[in-house]
Amino acid sequence: MKKEFTKQESYEKLKKLSRVITKIISVLQVIMIVGASICLIASILGFLGFGLGWAEAIYEKYPKMAKWEVDYNADFFDISFTSEKISLETLYNEGLLNKMLLGVAINTTIGILQCALIFVALTLFKPLFKTINNSESPFTYEILNKLKFAFIIVTIIALYNSVFVGIIVALFLACIYFMYMYGVKMQEDEDQTL
Repeated sequence: MKKEFTKQESYEKLKKLSRVITKIISVLQVIMIVGASICLIASILGFLGFGLGWAEAIYEKYPKMAKWEVDYNADFFDISFTSEKISLETLYNEGLLNKMLLGVAINTTIGILQCALIFVALTLFKPLFKTINNSESPFTYEILNKLKFAFIIVTIIALYNSVFVGIIVALFLACIYFMYMYGVKMQEDEDQTL
């Protein structure tokens, strides 16, 4: 048998979920700051190492490293290697160790940007859930406006990953937005009749 919830019980559950999501967002924001910091350090070391030739100097100092294998994807450099296991000795003999370090630096710089974008998105979502938790009703124009802004951010992130997925996400979120707008109008009508 299905349990029926009153309007107030449903909203209390939504408020509780909003508090939980706000806490999760706070934790994720800290994780993004730590991730961006690690990427920043790796990026700085990568660019310095590339500029100063550290990779080859370290390789020459520790010859046992010759047998180490790394995943090497040379898309950035138009080199004949594609993502495959390759020994450091081969990279050294081809003069590519420092270029590999440059690839690490470029990828970690991209990692900084990704962490920053996710942090900004989380920062923009947090007020939405705080407002839901503090409002008397989930159907207010303030929440509707924050929801619209959050949906735009999600759509942009989805479009960044894939145009097709971005279009599907945009249509899905637009449908949810208009259903929510309908709920706001119904709430407004109910408030006027009381």
